[in-house]
Amino acid sequence: MAGNFSNAVVNSLHVLLIMVPVLAHFLLICFALLSSNSNFPQTFLFSHVFFVLFGGWCCIDRASVYPVIMFIVVILMTMLLDIIQLGLFYIEANGDTKAGRTLQFAQGMAIMSLIFKPLTCVLASLALYIRHTGRVPMGGGGDDGQHDDTGYSAHGQDGQQAE
Repeated sequence: MAGNFSNAVVNSLHVLLIMVPVLAHFLLICFALLSSNSNFPQTFLFSHVFFVLFGGWCCIDRASVYPVIMFIVVILMTMLLDIIQLGLFYIEANGDTKAGRTLQFAQGMAIMSLIFKPLTCVLASLALYIRHTGRVPMGGGGDDGQHDDTGYSAHGQDGQQAE
């Protein structure tokens, strides 16, 4: 079942599917970079700055599909970079001190951002689909009431044509 909506609804839904995850990632990355003794390299910051910039570009430029495609590519690249950087620079922090708790929190937010990125990629793909087709998939796949049965003849249970 797919719903056909007006252009205003499709445009606003397209923007919301990109804007909400980008803002959530922005908050998670701000929390991840909160710790002053974090061992994350500057590439962690720069890759996420580009992530947020491409997400903003998707919200602003609604006429083209290229910003959404580039945003999906950037999501995939930052996922790979996050895995590498968390693997190389994750350190065990002593949770007994304030600095240790802050570092644990910062690393936890970086991991939460990494876990949330596949969902963001799916939402960006959904936004691309909605923008390209103008239809909002609503699941089900059953009868949506918009098909025409005039090309079919009615048959009884025994295969004989009904009169």
